[in-house]
Amino acid sequence: GESLVVTQTQGLYDAKHAGDATARTVTVTLSATDFTEGNNTLASNYILPTIATGAGAITPKAITITGLGADDKVYDGDTAAVLNGKADFSGTSLAGAGTSTDGYVYGVDDIKIVGTAAGAFTSKNVIGAQNVTITGLSLDGDDKGNYTLVPHADVQAEVTPKALTINDSVASDKVYDATADAEVTLGRVDGLVGNETLNITAAGEFDSKNVARDLNDAVVAQDVTASYTLADGDNGELSSN
Repeated sequence: GESLVVTQTQGLYDAKHAGDATARTVTVTLSATDFTEGNNTLASNYILPTIATGAGAITPKAITITGLGADDKVYDGDTAAVLNGKADFSGTSLAGAGTSTDGYVYGVDDIKIVGTAAGAFTSKNVIGAQNVTITGLSLDGDDKGNYTLVPHADVQAEVTPKALTINDSVASDKVYDATADAEVTLGRVDGLVGNETLNITAAGEFDSKNVARDLNDAVVAQDVTASYTLADGDNGELSSN
């Protein structure tokens, strides 16, 4: 049989906005040069259409954002992160320019980033540099339906160890034993987060292994330097925090 092939590949949507095939219509304007004749076919034997219409979908473009970072923080038993910077689009393109995968918005569109960004560390614990996930942002504006927002890329920050203070430890007197070792009773531990506990071992060292005496040859106290060793708590608390 006879055949004519339409070679025109350009047309116009009825609107620029995203929509599925039930919402968008494509119109193509045709001329005689837009037809290729098949075997034994003469285009002149036919009255050729000058316009063709059909359904066509415009899918939303994925866009990316950047600009946020996260602050390091001292261990507080929580994964919440404090963010810094300002969220912004990765870039803009002229209408019809760029690519469908460049992540850019079109400068002619009414589109903006809204919401309150929130950050969360992967772990609440001290593990060195770790990822912080950013959520809470979305798009607004008359043209927001033409885009989908790719979440902000993870950023990195650290949870650093929390300093503890120990007060009121007590060193015991002892009989001379040719060492400077001292027995220390652990005092009050301040700075632990919430109800967390650690196993803490106290040790001490006298300034001298010898008996200290004053000018009247009476035995007197001498300074003891205390040291502490931290171990994980009985309920999973980590001494490394």
